[in-house]
Amino acid sequence: MKFHQHNRRMFLQGVGTSLVIPFLPSVVRAEEEEAKCRYIQIISPYGTSSARSSAPAAYAPEKSMGSNTSTKGRPLRDIIDAHGKISDLYGPTWNGLAEDINVITNFHGYFRNNYHHATGVTTGGGVIRDDPRQAVFPYSVDWVLEQHVDSVGSSPPIRAAIGAGSHNYTNSHTFGGGTDLPALRTLAQLEARVVSSPPESNQARMRGDLLNAVYADYKSVWNSPRLGSTDKRRLDSYLTQINELKARAPVDNQCPMTDSGLIPEAQHSLIHRTALDWVVASLSCGLTQIISYVIPQGGDGIDGDLELHNAHHDSEDLASVHANWRSDLAAYAVAALQDAVNENGESLLKSSVFYLGHEYAGAGAEAHSLNYFSGVIAGGANGALQSGYYLDAGGAPIGRLLVTLFKAMGLSASQYEQGGEKGFGEYSPFRVTKGPLNSEQFDFFTSTNERRRGLPIVAGHDYLG
Repeated sequence: MKFHQHNRRMFLQGVGTSLVIPFLPSVVRAEEEEAKCRYIQIISPYGTSSARSSAPAAYAPEKSMGSNTSTKGRPLRDIIDAHGKISDLYGPTWNGLAEDINVITNFHGYFRNNYHHATGVTTGGGVIRDDPRQAVFPYSVDWVLEQHVDSVGSSPPIRAAIGAGSHNYTNSHTFGGGTDLPALRTLAQLEARVVSSPPESNQARMRGDLLNAVYADYKSVWNSPRLGSTDKRRLDSYLTQINELKARAPVDNQCPMTDSGLIPEAQHSLIHRTALDWVVASLSCGLTQIISYVIPQGGDGIDGDLELHNAHHDSEDLASVHANWRSDLAAYAVAALQDAVNENGESLLKSSVFYLGHEYAGAGAEAHSLNYFSGVIAGGANGALQSGYYLDAGGAPIGRLLVTLFKAMGLSASQYEQGGEKGFGEYSPFRVTKGPLNSEQFDFFTSTNERRRGLPIVAGHDYLG
């Protein structure tokens, strides 16, 4: 067994394989009492109807959340009990998670350009017209967090966009000071971040029983007189989970992309659910604290550039079907976080910040719309977030949502502000003529205080009673 003193990660090793295992406080006494806060963002490309993401008008929130805020809120459970689901985008798959999530609608993007691979959901800014994969405000939430989380340099972020999908999404909507940050593209690449093997034995290892490879090391840890009963259960549960993941992965998971660059038809759901389980396992065992995950397809067997692009522009209904499919996968990820445990044996969701963002706020006739963005923030952030609400942001810039993520992760304005800008993101007056706000409202939202304001779900605000 190897132990990395800097970040308290431990490894099981054997037969050329290295496996990161969960925190075992009884073996290695934790220096801090509070679990480290994790961050995971899931990006849903293209758009959906803003009406589908909103709660039915009869259940729209009317009560202001706290003082001096444009945000109104209503408990999600009230809407679900009356309507059966929060909306047509966040369907019944989210109902069981209502107490641990916030659904947020009516954000606007106040940036000038919004071509495909718009980065507003992660950078709060648009893209360059001549190269729509480059951000005008070239700093993304995950990259900024990477500079400040506790384990800087020892637990690098995992960025993944599994499969081909659209050519616009070959990275993960993330930028580091102007650099387009690449993403893992296959399930095997993601798996290798948790289980590493030499290339010549990799294929056989994927088919074998992982525990056999590291058995001697596992036995040594298991027989340690310092290993408590709770940690024994945690270790056994984790290894069982890893082996189950390997067993239910597609047979061709070593090369899930065919010669044409597409994942075989009807396997997208299986591959993404397996990949999301790997992601959660990586967070649980301490391999990383930051995840950025893009779902570039629109359904099982739906992954061609033109099929996705044309649906986004030509059919609001079909584009929404694609968005709903991604929404259900995001709900699966939140449920997995809820079931996993952190280093203190508590639900991993309790010490995490989860964010689901949609690239555009519209489809069909409203394709490329920057008005009425929708998103989900979930998790407890070690007590920094209150959950269980449907929020109407009142037309606030999407930068406010991103600032909320930073605040929940414990960053100050001096840490998340980039490029000499106050707040986070791009604020272009050009959008005032294209959106529902007038100049006076725009001036209000773009004052320094407003740019630094988070949503009233962050600790320290007045909450909806």
